[in-house]
Amino acid sequence: MLDHGFARIRCEACTHEYLLAFSCKCRYFCPSCHAKRLAIWTQWLDTTLLAPVPHRQLVLTIPTRLRASCLYRRRLLGEIARVAARTVTAAIFAR
Repeated sequence: MLDHGFARIRCEACTHEYLLAFSCKCRYFCPSCHAKRLAIWTQWLDTTLLAPVPHRQLVLTIPTRLRASCLYRRRLLGEIARVAARTVTAAIFAR
């Protein structure tokens, strides 16, 4: 990973040091300070932006064998989405 050379990076705020590979495309130079910034941003999201309701995130995927069929038969994709929505809704209300 350091084949193309590296730079020694030191954060002035917390004096954390590490090596940054020249091939690295990372935007944040100090992982320690980035973690702190991320924690502050997450707290801001929770207190200011998000509504005080429970949130859920679901990721549903289509099996590989059905993807080609859905590409050419869009109604099938819509029906799969409706079945998925009914199933998820039923599972949530069953709790």
